Amino acid sequence: MNNFLNLIKSIETVFQQEEEKEARIEVQRIYPLITEKFECPMCGKYYTTKKSLKTHLTIDCQNQEQFHCPFCPQKLKHKRSMMRHINNVHSKQKNVTSDSM
Repeated sequence: MNNFLNLIKSIETVFQQEEEKEARIEVQRIYPLITEKFECPMCGKYYTTKKSLKTHLTIDCQNQEQFHCPFCPQKLKHKRSMMRHINNVHSKQKNVTSDSM
């Protein structure tokens, strides 16, 4: 009798887990449809906040490659990208530090 009750509890747990899984899948399907999206008028990319769209418009979309590597002809859109480029590509060269910029 005890084994039978344990089996029923196990089956109930499986059904509950399946219902929760189906609910999560439904939320993942519907969420993008109900959230507000902000479209860039220049390139058509979508952003979830006005702030991220504004940043995109002022940095990414209009100002193409405004940072120039001081050690090679590489041009990048963001300062952080330039710093990563310098660390990855030029770190083995002599006298290359962040103070050089």
